[in-house]
Amino acid sequence: MDKTFWENVRNVWIMQAPPAMHEIRTGSGGPIDPELLNDPWDQEGIPFDMIDYDGAIQAGLTGGEIPLKAGAAAAVLSAHGMTQKTKPARPQLDTETFERHMESKKLPDYVEACRLLKACGLPEQMDSLYGNLIERISVLKESASRFESVYHADLDPFCDYYIPEALQLTASYLEYLSVGIDDQIVKETEKEIMEAGDKLLLAVNDKIDEIYRFASLEIKAKAKALESLMSQDGYVNPEYKIK
Repeated sequence: MDKTFWENVRNVWIMQAPPAMHEIRTGSGGPIDPELLNDPWDQEGIPFDMIDYDGAIQAGLTGGEIPLKAGAAAAVLSAHGMTQKTKPARPQLDTETFERHMESKKLPDYVEACRLLKACGLPEQMDSLYGNLIERISVLKESASRFESVYHADLDPFCDYYIPEALQLTASYLEYLSVGIDDQIVKETEKEIMEAGDKLLLAVNDKIDEIYRFASLEIKAKAKALESLMSQDGYVNPEYKIK
């Protein structure tokens, strides 16, 4: 049996001789929804083979709209000179520039890599996380440079592993989105990104605190040494001694 046969059946059974329905009531005696009396197959201009049959049966029972098969909606709209509304395309990651920043293994370049990821339409929480990372990694670089003469902070773990691993994980997530990976995998990846990002942010903040703490101790030690030397030469009033 081909498509023509079923179209003829539809025309005779449904369109030309629809069953007469009057005073129909539910099993409990109540009135039935009037919309359920409408012809559920009245899909003018839509080929019969584009209809989702299982969904159509359910729609006929519940009064919902007749669903179309995957891809059929675009074909119907095209036949009527219409275009299907689509969501704005999500900005794509500039992979070449991103990789160039990652290869440098320097904090300023990691900040720029974060900006590229943030510009790709990340989910709200992830976008906020990257905003914080951009700010705090910048502070880490500034504080390390400012107090380098009194305290040399070891940033190698951040530059060689912590930061690039977290950023590459997000880049992989964006790649999943672009190729339509299963939603469950995407959700799991989002969770992993947030966990890794939160840990990275905590580590960055701890390192900043370490730099200021040790820099403060070093500066205070040098000040006390200077005070001691000057005191020996009689230039420091005991009232102004550093505690």
